[in-house]
Amino acid sequence: MKNAYNVSQNIKGGVGYLRWLLSYYRGNVPLAVAAYNTGEGAVDLHKGVPPYKETRAYVKKVLGLYRGTQHSFDASITNASPALQKMR
Repeated sequence: MKNAYNVSQNIKGGVGYLRWLLSYYRGNVPLAVAAYNTGEGAVDLHKGVPPYKETRAYVKKVLGLYRGTQHSFDASITNASPALQKMR
């Protein structure tokens, strides 16, 4: 994305990042959404949805609209988060 203020570029960039996050978290919607809100570093550090009020509210709101906790993903985009092994 060259210009975050260009609506088309901004949407394409956001969708691309969400696609990458879904691959990184292997389709786990709550983790991908939390990382979209606060960054994958925080999700990996906390080995789950971080205990931030804003992030937890954001995840709850999105899950209320999406109504699913798993989504298909393309595993060829990136390796899985190393934190996933510690979350199981």
